[in-house]
Amino acid sequence: MKKIIVLFCSACIITGCSKQYVETDPATGQETSALSNNTSSICELIGFQQIEGSTIFNKLLFTKDSAKLPVALVYYDSVTQKTDKLIRFTYSNGIVKINDNEWMAMDATSKNVTQYNVRQYYADSTYDNEFYEYVYNDLNELVNKYTYLNGTKSPDYITNYQYDNSKNLVKCELFLSDGKTKLLQTDLKYDLTKTIKPWIYLYGDSFENYLYVQGFNFGVKPVNPVAEMTTVIFDVNSGNVFDTWKTSFGSYVFSKDSYVLQVNSTGDLQQGLGLFLGTTRFNYACN
Repeated sequence: MKKIIVLFCSACIITGCSKQYVETDPATGQETSALSNNTSSICELIGFQQIEGSTIFNKLLFTKDSAKLPVALVYYDSVTQKTDKLIRFTYSNGIVKINDNEWMAMDATSKNVTQYNVRQYYADSTYDNEFYEYVYNDLNELVNKYTYLNGTKSPDYITNYQYDNSKNLVKCELFLSDGKTKLLQTDLKYDLTKTIKPWIYLYGDSFENYLYVQGFNFGVKPVNPVAEMTTVIFDVNSGNVFDTWKTSFGSYVFSKDSYVLQVNSTGDLQQGLGLFLGTTRFNYACN
């Protein structure tokens, strides 16, 4: 059985500004405005892009239908400056088909993703079947994720998520099947002086579907802007710390109606978030 979690040891050091909130929109040079003039309007995050000045690097965009469900994903690669990935999602009886080897299941009421199934192929033509189960509580918080490999009846990996009283995710712990041997722990701190509209998910262990997680529903999102994210990787045999990724988030740009337009992250790349590093700008669609 192959390991499904690949953790890179090297840290990615990225430059940025000091942690402070900016009220001028760098995209226009003008004071920020509301995303919508309609106070009852709800704006949905549909994508983001990494930028440096006027240069756009990686870009990921979702197209959503009238029910606010993603129907397509486009990812532009920074190296080739061409479309690296184009996915069209199709829906049938609560199942989201991604391709012949990949699908998700959604709850009929909340639209939360409850299952994710993927067949991972390797260079030697072998493969692993990976099945993920997502469990939510009555507060719509994702509280557990169970990972099953190749048809096992009990989970091979268990993730527990903890929240503060404001619904901010504050801790993520990934264990082996015994529920005791820890592989990963992510701790998050927030700026509690600022309240924001729904933004991104900050699951530190989202290695399996980081391309999809920001476009679909996985429970509640933080109500305050994240200030710091620290992930510790543990050696399975000794229990000692193997690696640490520490990232600070700052230089936020907010719309007048409290949506996050831009953020700068400095420090280490959080591999569970996948694509977030340096200066990232966000795209929304309002109804």
